[in-house]
Amino acid sequence: FWGDLINSPYWAFSIMTNPVDRPRLFKISGSQYRHTETEIAEFNVEDLIGQLETGEDLHLPAERPEEHLFPYASPLDAMQKASDSHIEEVSEEQENAEQQRTRGRRKPKKEWPPLAPAFEDGGVEVVLLSGELRDVLKKPKYRGHFHRAFLGSMHIMPLFQDAGIAHGSTEDPFKSKDPTAIVRIRQAPRLDRPDLLGKQREESVFAAAMAEGAEVVAETMKYQAHFDALQRLAYRHRVAQAAHLLGWRCEDERRGIPRMEHDMKEKKAQDVERYATDFLRFVTGPALPPLPRNDPELD
Repeated sequence: FWGDLINSPYWAFSIMTNPVDRPRLFKISGSQYRHTETEIAEFNVEDLIGQLETGEDLHLPAERPEEHLFPYASPLDAMQKASDSHIEEVSEEQENAEQQRTRGRRKPKKEWPPLAPAFEDGGVEVVLLSGELRDVLKKPKYRGHFHRAFLGSMHIMPLFQDAGIAHGSTEDPFKSKDPTAIVRIRQAPRLDRPDLLGKQREESVFAAAMAEGAEVVAETMKYQAHFDALQRLAYRHRVAQAAHLLGWRCEDERRGIPRMEHDMKEKKAQDVERYATDFLRFVTGPALPPLPRNDPELD
């Protein structure tokens, strides 16, 4: 798979497909897949939405002879035509009137599937957090609240900002004041700068939101084909530096944060990263004390 500078979400939704439909969606003709990742992902997303709405799986229509004859018709074409035939323009007045009639009376086609035991009796609650992440985590109700966190590579910037090492920062403790200085060997921050462990902990909203001994999983760029191996290794070290400043310790440090040399060649960097972990896992330190009752954030 080839990702552009920003990875499309399509490939994430096209990996797993209902086994009933997978053979037809992943059919190969002339050494090429008949369907693109986008087409498969759109089908899978419609299936997920349908399950949420009705509790039923979405499947491809019955197989047709045309699918086995050149130019090999796609089963998705029939679904597209069926959906297009139901599209009609509705005026705003008609739409509002219809919403008033159906409000509160919409029912699924069948009973919802039973919940997993953990979700029954209020055992699990799903809460969607919207807004700027650092602003959300500042809320006192989230202080020491989270035991697991996952940070995708596209959303790591708030962590860098929180640790004070974002691009353009003048207070980055890992950058030498001498612009001509060369770091010949870069090791895990625990070895390079043990004195910086937890330096930003008191000011960090991420550290404040995590419970003691919680696990934070950060995505790496190991499979980002458009970055070279040196950049991907440097990214690992940057994430580890941010975590170090927040007082988090890396699990499997040897494979998670391989040593880098300033004159390392691309081929060697590729060999080093090949055996590196897919994700970086950190264990948080002691929870921060609760905010004082007279703190303005509690108002």
